[in-house]
Amino acid sequence: MTWFVDGKLGTIVTGTWIRGRIGQGSAVYAGGDRYDGGFANNDFHGKGVYTSSDGWRYEGIFVDGDSQDGIITEPNGKTYKGSFDDIFDN
Repeated sequence: MTWFVDGKLGTIVTGTWIRGRIGQGSAVYAGGDRYDGGFANNDFHGKGVYTSSDGWRYEGIFVDGDSQDGIITEPNGKTYKGSFDDIFDN
C-alpha cells in the first residue's frame, strides 16, 4: 500500500495484511527512514528495526508505536543498550 500526501509520495508499506491492517512488514518513509518488523493496529509493535536516513538504527521492542528495550547504533558504530521509552514520533 502506498500513501500520497498532497499529491506526493508518502509512505510505502509492504507486508502481510489481515483485514486491512498490516501484521508484519516494512514501511519506507518519503524522507528515507525505514522500519522493518511487527505492526499492530497500524503502529510499530513487537520486534522491529528502525533505520534513519541519518544513519542511526534502533533494534528492539515496540509497544503500540512506542520504543521500549533495545539497542541504538550510531553511524560511527557506537552502540547503546537499554530502555528507550518512546523515542519515535510516528
